[in-house]
Amino acid sequence: MQQTSPMLPAHERQRRPPERQMPRCLAERAVVTAPHQGNPGRRIVTDRGDLLLGPDGGGTSSSHALELTLESEPKGTVRVGLSLIPSIEGACHLRYWEKLMLNIKDPTSTDITTSRGIPQQDFLKATELVVQFVAPKPKASTSAYKLLSIIVKNAIDDKSETYTEIDVAYAYAKLYKLAESRKTQSEADRAYLLGVMDGKENQTRARKLAGAQRDQSKKSSDDLDKLESEQYVFIARGTDASQARKILTEETFGGLASNPDRTSAPTADDADKQTGFGDKGTEAGVIEEWSLGQLDGFATNGFMMLAAAEPVYVTLPPKGKRSAGERGVCGYADRRLAGVAIGGLGRAGEGIDPLVREVDGIVKADHRTLAALSALQESAARRVM
Repeated sequence: MQQTSPMLPAHERQRRPPERQMPRCLAERAVVTAPHQGNPGRRIVTDRGDLLLGPDGGGTSSSHALELTLESEPKGTVRVGLSLIPSIEGACHLRYWEKLMLNIKDPTSTDITTSRGIPQQDFLKATELVVQFVAPKPKASTSAYKLLSIIVKNAIDDKSETYTEIDVAYAYAKLYKLAESRKTQSEADRAYLLGVMDGKENQTRARKLAGAQRDQSKKSSDDLDKLESEQYVFIARGTDASQARKILTEETFGGLASNPDRTSAPTADDADKQTGFGDKGTEAGVIEEWSLGQLDGFATNGFMMLAAAEPVYVTLPPKGKRSAGERGVCGYADRRLAGVAIGGLGRAGEGIDPLVREVDGIVKADHRTLAALSALQESAARRVM
């Protein structure tokens, strides 16, 4: 039952019948003036027009949308959106949907029903609209623009939260700063590795490992099928400066801190996922892939790492396929190597902005790291703290 407000004039309070057939719900008063309107709860839109339904309720024929959200909702609660849809008779009816979305305001719009946010479904169009809210503003077809579009797509696809241009701007600024910090760190790591590479100790170790890998590559297919019985297998990998330094420092497959309890190799299935799809995550831990064969080309501005590993801790290529092809050798990122050295330096990245390269790295890795979604969720959490 909806009661008339005491703030209405007497003749207005008499226009509606004292009782009308309504669904069972808590009684409420119609808010008629802004000073008497309560503070809205989190993400409750309050300026979507008069929501009273029916000919006497003030509902208009234009479509309105609002989102209702409880301040202390239990985790997993689906928030319900409402939309006023005009009928043939001119009355308005409620339409429900169980879908959260990205709402972006259009500062050029004078329509009060959309000035607070327009629901977005097309991430390409939404990226064009939201670019004006972020800094630094990216140009089209750049790595930074790709980063922004990934953030926007995550905001649209995430059904656990409703985001706005503020969240997108926060996530973009966070990841852009991450790229800037990585650029600074990468330059420091590169300078450090160049110093180590020219050192006598590294050069001696690199010669021994390179020679052992050459001898290994000369083995017949039958002998390569017996590598499990050898003391060591000799492997190589090209990587960027930051991970190369971690591998050199920790002396592990992936540069993670050595785990003394790591006493097994990845399963064949997990190794196949890493080799075929670049999927490093497993239930037992992160895995990294090296190569059984010698590598000629590797990452621009990267470093070639050479290492020796005990066969019991690695997953070798299938027998009969160790003399050609990808020949990936997988081990857990926190498993210690028997020895490691810097074997070479990748070609210089002439004309490539180091910051652009770091932004591009974040873009390419997002499907695995989920950095964009994490930054969006962090922004949403900040809004309700």
